[in-house]
Amino acid sequence: MNKEQYPNQASALEALQRAAKDIVPPGKDRIVEKKVKGKWVEVPFSQLTSGCTFRLFTAEHEPIPDARGNFEFIASCKPTQDKSGNHIKIY
Repeated sequence: MNKEQYPNQASALEALQRAAKDIVPPGKDRIVEKKVKGKWVEVPFSQLTSGCTFRLFTAEHEPIPDARGNFEFIASCKPTQDKSGNHIKIY
């Protein structure tokens, strides 16, 4: 990032949030699956808890990786929500 493009961190955060909205447009929810006894079960995002293994998909059921290409995650806390969306910390 250069300073002309993103003069402060708030601008960079806003740019990332706009990009995320382009990936998952309004009205297109993500699908959350939690591993339960070795099987993947679709659950609401709010039902994830610390220690859960989970994965995310687009509404079209395409897997959503993290920046490192991982498709499975382990939650390190309960999910939170604010005006920018749902959030969860992972290991």
